Amino acid sequence: AVVSTQSTGVDSMLKISSLKPDSVKLQNLSPSEVLGLLCSCGLYDQAFLLAESHDLPAPLSSLTSRCISLAKLPTQTSAGCGDWLSHNEVPKTEELGTVERAWLYLQRQVEQDPSWKNLKQVLSQILAAPYPEPLWLLRLCKKEDPAATIRLCTQYSNLELAVYLSIGYI
Repeated sequence: AVVSTQSTGVDSMLKISSLKPDSVKLQNLSPSEVLGLLCSCGLYDQAFLLAESHDLPAPLSSLTSRCISLAKLPTQTSAGCGDWLSHNEVPKTEELGTVERAWLYLQRQVEQDPSWKNLKQVLSQILAAPYPEPLWLLRLCKKEDPAATIRLCTQYSNLELAVYLSIGYI
């Protein structure tokens, strides 16, 4: 297990240095610092592996923010800004645009561990943006912890969604 953990860290640093060779000295970085660098480079597959191997929180907040930022760009601009998708296991299809592929990637990552801790990271980012909540996320949140979902919506002053979820909960 220790060798696997070290291997994940070394592999992560190699991937970062291949994308940004002049950006940082990668010596003596903590796993959480490497995780931050992986996210800033858009290397989410590697970031999820590193988070899991070092018992760090999954980088879902960062991925969600990236999806929201991409979705808020004009359509003609978003295609070029989704280059980070090519560094991850994201299916490339003719039917889906860059934004849809990014949200699908996020959905797949969340569905691998739909714990409230992970769902809360994603929903909090979306509510703070503010950005429309994907239906798949609302379904997962209602299934995992409907009361906490309603409380989170009220914390972010999204009373319309809180009422909608409350009516569905009753």
